[in-house]
Amino acid sequence: MDDQSNFYKASSSFHLNDQVSQFLISVNVFSSSGKYAFARKDLESAKLYSSNITLPTYMNDGDKYAIPITVLNKGKTNQTIDVNVQQIVDGKELGETETLSV
Repeated sequence: MDDQSNFYKASSSFHLNDQVSQFLISVNVFSSSGKYAFARKDLESAKLYSSNITLPTYMNDGDKYAIPITVLNKGKTNQTIDVNVQQIVDGKELGETETLSV
């Protein structure tokens, strides 16, 4: 116990799994004199970069679609990514490359 602040200090460490998830950490402290304290903290395990592509469930010959591509950057700095879109028409590969900054 620190005489100046009257607080106890404790620490703990643990490994997170590889899954993207959210946790609620709760700490309960009981003293021998009957004092009680608690703390709660949200913890998020996330990938810094992720993407989501929404494709139509079906298409007909000759249809044209705008396919949204969402790129999420949870990092603290901008990154440059290359998005390569490849389409196959009648067995022939056609490719376009766009460079996006996220």
